[in-house]
Amino acid sequence: MKRTDPAIEQYREQLNAWVQGMALHDNTAVYPDAAPGCTPTDVDLFTEGNLDKRAEILDFQMGFLKPAFDDLEELIVEFSATEPLPAYETGTVTGLAFLNWLDKWWN
Repeated sequence: MKRTDPAIEQYREQLNAWVQGMALHDNTAVYPDAAPGCTPTDVDLFTEGNLDKRAEILDFQMGFLKPAFDDLEELIVEFSATEPLPAYETGTVTGLAFLNWLDKWWN
């Protein structure tokens, strides 16, 4: 059985925390690890727009639902802001996650 180097595991956990935080524009996990001289504002500028990009992709993917939901854009914005994007996942997974979330919201 292969043993995992504790330093590598710690680094993996750190990267996963950064990805999750930046995907939701919750950069507090990243602030302490920013490069010397970088401020929280610098980190925020880097991630600004991530939620908007995610919502735009979902809006495009879910266009077929627009006739059924008057408030689809608002639902997409709420989903994007409250449901974290799993690390290393693609837009296709986001679309499926939105449909599952919408099903729970609907019922």
